[in-house]
Amino acid sequence: MTYTLAETKALEPIRNSVEKRALLPDLRDIFLCHAWDDRKGAAKELHDLLESLGVSVWFSENDVGLGKPLLRAIDRGLANSRIGIVLVTPALLLRLPAEGIADRE
Repeated sequence: MTYTLAETKALEPIRNSVEKRALLPDLRDIFLCHAWDDRKGAAKELHDLLESLGVSVWFSENDVGLGKPLLRAIDRGLANSRIGIVLVTPALLLRLPAEGIADRE
């Protein structure tokens, strides 16, 4: 497909905007830390509630792709979130002594 000079000039601001946004990290309001066992229960409910209120949430169920390194995704999610919250549930308290990942956070 080819464009005329006028079309190219008209599309230039849009192209520049798209290129600029591609360089920005995916920023979120909140990083939601939760126990794996809560991912389909309490954590999902909290995620859905926050999103319904207009809060952007980093949530592992949505933001870690299949086959992607979990720890790297968590590090990136934390770095690109304004704040982190920890959903403390019985499942989290049971896992804390056994999992080193919680020590990092």
